[in-house]
Amino acid sequence: MDIIKANKYLRHRHRPPIKGIFNNKDIGKAEGKEQGPQEAELSLKEQAKARLAAAVAAEAAAQEDAAADEEALAEEEAIKHDCEVEDEEREGGKMENELPDVN
Repeated sequence: MDIIKANKYLRHRHRPPIKGIFNNKDIGKAEGKEQGPQEAELSLKEQAKARLAAAVAAEAAAQEDAAADEEALAEEEAIKHDCEVEDEEREGGKMENELPDVN
């Protein structure tokens, strides 16, 4: 017997299941699962809003990270510049001390 015929036979003999008969909210509590809206229970509009909010939050976080990276890079450049200036000043001082007096 092929599966389609078997399915028709079982539906005819036992009737189709009552709509929502397998949706028992107490089962999740008994198994220790968190209760809350499942994505399948959300409407398409609500799912789209949730995805959009997540994307906006991710973009904002990325922009904050980029700004922090730029600030850190600018600070590193400033420190590098200060170190180069100090090195030049030290080298200039040594050169003056090493030169003999011609007078």
